Amino acid sequence: MQFNYDYLLDYCQDGLTPNMSALDYGCGKGEMVAVGRERGIDIYGVDIFYKDGRTRDNVEKRGLLGIYVKEIRDGIIDFPAGRFDMVVSNQVFEHIEDLDAVLAEIARVLVPGGTLHALFPVDETWWEGHFGVPFLHNFRSNSSWQLAYARLWHRLGLGYHHAGRDSEEWAVYVCDWIAKYTSYRSQAEITRLLRKHFEEVEFTEDVYLAHRLSKAAVPGKKVLQAMHNTAFGRWMLRKVYHKRGGIVITARCGH
Repeated sequence: MQFNYDYLLDYCQDGLTPNMSALDYGCGKGEMVAVGRERGIDIYGVDIFYKDGRTRDNVEKRGLLGIYVKEIRDGIIDFPAGRFDMVVSNQVFEHIEDLDAVLAEIARVLVPGGTLHALFPVDETWWEGHFGVPFLHNFRSNSSWQLAYARLWHRLGLGYHHAGRDSEEWAVYVCDWIAKYTSYRSQAEITRLLRKHFEEVEFTEDVYLAHRLSKAAVPGKKVLQAMHNTAFGRWMLRKVYHKRGGIVITARCGH
């Protein structure tokens, strides 16, 4: 299981008491729900399963669908108001077209004082992580410049998911996918939407980076840990993460 899932499960375990529950918003194949429940976390999941039927089938084969994982229909989370103490989400918000409505739904299913903790890239993030091409999402969708830029990366042997496609086919595929399935927003726009639905909003990349530096195999780990122990070093690492990975937000509902 990728590091972010493990991090979010640790975050749930640290923040929840035994009588509390969590929701994985955009749970995909349900890995985090399955592993979290094995760890003793009362965690559930929701997803729209928009790409194809395989993800939904995977959840069903795990025995999670309809019990611990529910399908989002018409934007509605199929759980009652105030059901969860925490909602976590990994690399999902950049795929949401109507983030305002989604945040309203997440706030609805949280208890008063409940927490949303999410990781996702923003418009200012340089790295387009779905296809491994920096700045690809910053071009106008399916423009001649975006297509030419994608073709160049393919010809250099760079980028992800080539799958036997030539440069032209791959460029059309990735640019079309980004246009259909992503909605990158600025950090300022995300902050505005979060503050509409949550009382407290923090950017908590320091929490994520501290965990990553303590748990993951990171090149130059000792140097990075020493940097993280200074105010200037933490600032630098936050800036690098913002450009490479995105942001980490912690938002809390009002009491």
